[in-house]
Amino acid sequence: MSAHVVECIACGHVGATRKKGSTSVLILLLIFLFPIGIVYWLLNRTGGGVCSACGSTNIHLYVPNKRILNKDSQIEQTNVQQIQCPDCREYIRYDAKKCKHCGSMLGN
Repeated sequence: MSAHVVECIACGHVGATRKKGSTSVLILLLIFLFPIGIVYWLLNRTGGGVCSACGSTNIHLYVPNKRILNKDSQIEQTNVQQIQCPDCREYIRYDAKKCKHCGSMLGN
């Protein structure tokens, strides 16, 4: 198993990969047809793994998206009127007595 978390483009599964090929086929080939078994082993260990859910080789490293909110979207989500702090210019509630970002007292 790989230590990397991957995302399958084909099915959307996020998780670890599994190895390509079959271990039992590899053992049989190594016992009875050694040169072909070596080739089979080399071909299956190169190029990474496959999706553990669907077996697709169409995978890439999974990077979770960070949720970034800009000031405008925070205003829309809260549905509360907001103003900018006169000292730090961060958005705060209109009825706040103290800025939550810089700690300055507001004269409302």
